[in-house]
Amino acid sequence: MKNQNKNQKQLLSRFIYNHKDGFTINQELNEAKYKNGFFVGLTNNKAKNPLKAIENLEFLKANVLKDISKKLYFGGWYDKKDKSYYLDFSVWLKDKNEALKTAKLFNQLAIWDISKQNSIYLNEVKK
Repeated sequence: MKNQNKNQKQLLSRFIYNHKDGFTINQELNEAKYKNGFFVGLTNNKAKNPLKAIENLEFLKANVLKDISKKLYFGGWYDKKDKSYYLDFSVWLKDKNEALKTAKLFNQLAIWDISKQNSIYLNEVKK
């Protein structure tokens, strides 16, 4: 079982490294297949090493989010400015206003608009 977990960590780490521009995948490491709606991050998980970012999420999943963890996605990207990986748990929400409220609640900078394939920054949204 530990070997399987280690292999999954290595696969996820490799995936993160190969998709620095951003991604959203399910926990089986498959691309999320939604055509519309929004992904919203629930965590602010930043690390210089993708394996550390993965360990942070494993802790959250096991100890904090265990009851809802099957509905969570991984979302991530690499920030070239501070040379850090961002890997967050995220949720899919159909309604834009609900997504924006959720993002604000979890101190996120933006939400991901699936149909338009772009970020919507909270500080650019008219109130």
